[in-house]
Order: sequence, then C-alpha cells, then structure tokens
Amino acid sequence: MAALPDDGCPCLYFALAPTVLLYAFMNWDLLAVAMTTAATFLFFRRRDGWAGLLLGLGVATKLYPALVLAAFVLQRLHERQRRAVLILAGTAVGPGR
Repeated sequence: MAALPDDGCPCLYFALAPTVLLYAFMNWDLLAVAMTTAATFLFFRRRDGWAGLLLGLGVATKLYPALVLAAFVLQRLHERQRRAVLILAGTAVGPGR
C-alpha cells in the first residue's frame, strides 16, 4: 500500500478510519450518502436513468435524497430536457413501488 500523502488533508484520515466502518453498521446514513453521491456523479455524466434509480433507493433508506431528486429534476427542466425529466423521475419512483 502506498504511503498516505502529507498535504494536511485530515479528511483522508477520517475516511480511512476503522471507526467509520464500525459506524456504517449502526446507522443507515452512510448507505443513503453513498447512493446520493453516486447518483450525483451519474447525473453530471448525463446518466439520468441510473441516477434516478440510485436516488429512489436512497429515498427508501432516508428521505433527504428526495430533495436532491427535486433539484435534479428542476435542473433538467431548466435545460428543457423533458424526456430526461421523465426518465429521472420515473426510475426514482420505480424502486418505491
């Protein structure tokens, strides 16, 4: 394993801490955060179907990814991409059925 960079980034040390792994099994927050983060990455890559699916699964664990979904839908409406809005919203609602 390569040595950790010495650029003063404490966030890297926090992310690699064993306590984060232990906390992951005590609360469902990390699952929703991971799905929302992946959905955001996919949204910016214009993969609206996969982004909607991950946000729908994130909403199944916590409620706040629904706020991110609303922001993503408004962004696609602002870009006048109605088909993308239907794909994004439709795949987000799918896991909840």
